[in-house]
Amino acid sequence: LVLTSLVESSTQYTDMRLAAAPLAGRSRRQLHTLLVANRGEIAVRILRAAAELDVRTVAVYEPADEASLHVALAGQALAVPSYLDTHRIVSAAAEAGCDMLHPGYGFLSESAGLADACDEAGISFVGPTASTIRKLGDKVAARQLAQQLGVPTAAGSAAPCDSPAGVRAAMAGAGIHYPVMLKAVGGGGGRGMRPVARDEALDEAFAACQRECAAVGLLGGVFVEELLPAARHIEVQLLGDGAEVVHLYERDCSVQRRRQKQVETSPARNLPSSLRERLFSDALAIGSAVGYRSAGTVEFLVAAGPASAPAPRYVFLEANPRIQVEHTVSEEATGVDLVRATLQIAAGETLRGLGLAQESIRVVAPAIQARVAMTAPGGRLASFAEPGGAGVRCDGALYAGYSPPSQYDPLLVKIIARGAAGGHEGAEVPASSWEVVRRRLLRACSELHLGGTLQTNLADLRAILASGTFARGGEWTTELLDDEEATASALGTPSASSAPSAPSAAIDPARASRRP
Repeated sequence: LVLTSLVESSTQYTDMRLAAAPLAGRSRRQLHTLLVANRGEIAVRILRAAAELDVRTVAVYEPADEASLHVALAGQALAVPSYLDTHRIVSAAAEAGCDMLHPGYGFLSESAGLADACDEAGISFVGPTASTIRKLGDKVAARQLAQQLGVPTAAGSAAPCDSPAGVRAAMAGAGIHYPVMLKAVGGGGGRGMRPVARDEALDEAFAACQRECAAVGLLGGVFVEELLPAARHIEVQLLGDGAEVVHLYERDCSVQRRRQKQVETSPARNLPSSLRERLFSDALAIGSAVGYRSAGTVEFLVAAGPASAPAPRYVFLEANPRIQVEHTVSEEATGVDLVRATLQIAAGETLRGLGLAQESIRVVAPAIQARVAMTAPGGRLASFAEPGGAGVRCDGALYAGYSPPSQYDPLLVKIIARGAAGGHEGAEVPASSWEVVRRRLLRACSELHLGGTLQTNLADLRAILASGTFARGGEWTTELLDDEEATASALGTPSASSAPSAPSAAIDPARASRRP
């Protein structure tokens, strides 16, 4: 009965805040039936966008995931052995008469094999071409492309290493020393990455990178880069139609725990305007070089320093040829419905046909997003109530009575707060406007009701948002939450040496290996 009620209410779902061209403006082909090859909140997000376009939808689910909300919201749902079974998923799409397939994020979203299989079956893949996925999904190939385009990269190996001994040789050849970062060629989303501070830890870190990627069928070769300490994680949102690429400004994703993002802001606070323009230029150069189509992201590390610094050092981190978890904060900041746009572009529409030329895209309001996630497997959601009010958005796949399967990504719901439109120039948002958004998100996180036995990071998120370090903006770095003393200082709480530690929001990498 709960699911039936949710399905009925979903048919009335409309979010008028997010702009997109009306269907009458499209000049290519009509959308008919879409298969969503994912689960959880991103599957629900895609299903809602398709419903607004009057597109018939088909969901797939693993047996353990039959109670997931996306199964109830789709027009049709088909069981598959695995979300990683390319052949069965494409066969299901063909059997259901689908002419489009959206992979979401994670799982097979960066699979060139899936894009190829869709092409062979005459199904439009809602994402970049298989060629682009191969160029950007392979982290070494993407790094080489960045170097060819003159985009700054961290010192590191020029090719994958097949053993810890190969890593040591590559380090010697590149002239880098510990600490370093090991990365799997096919990693991403925090998977297949290990910081290594000393040589004794290298062998195990190398094996761990390979294990994480092997668990989800990704490329497992490992390469090494210098570790840029005390850095900010800044990424640029791209959208392309295969001929033209635009940016939708940037996000600051520096609030992380063990390389898993916790809180994101758009645009980034206290980022020098000259640096912002360089990041845009470099990201667009990479997107244009591959003829990027659909939504994607180019990520950078920016050396921490005073906001007044004229040219902080920055380096290319990676490119993600897919929609990302945090696309929602960019949607709220720019007013552009990215998921809807990917569907329309896959149907042959152009950016300009959608009214999305670069000159028309601007920051309409500052936005902050918090990711509420499970911190331990198991549990049941006995009761559930989302926060509300002006400028608050929740994206999730929860309902009262739901028991989230523990084998999937622990993300439960994203809460996004948006400020008032106007009152700023470009991406330069005054501190007073940011304070409104921060307080709004903190209030929303306090209102979120998750009754039952689920263990979550909600208390940690509230502590982060309430801290002076976060309120000042631009001071948070990617390693802060992984340093106990630094965390205690940033959150304004006693260190573990003088008081019990706060509940940990760490995500076990083994569980995150199935991150959608």
